[in-house]
Amino acid sequence: MLYFIGYLLLAAIISGIVTIIFPPAGAIIGIILLIGVFGAAWNKTKERLDILDAKAYEKKLNKKLSDDE
Repeated sequence: MLYFIGYLLLAAIISGIVTIIFPPAGAIIGIILLIGVFGAAWNKTKERLDILDAKAYEKKLNKKLSDDE
């Protein structure tokens, strides 16, 4: 979620700057960037998900080992 908000904010800033300079292109670029934000955020989250899964597995394993003692 955090990546999505960051990418969305970046896309809004870029789109706003382009809209000030050339309004028709700003709308088109804004739509393209809005569509791209979803893919970029998903890819970043997917990369991070592997790390989080490994940490959760390690935490679960450590808890199980400490319970067995």
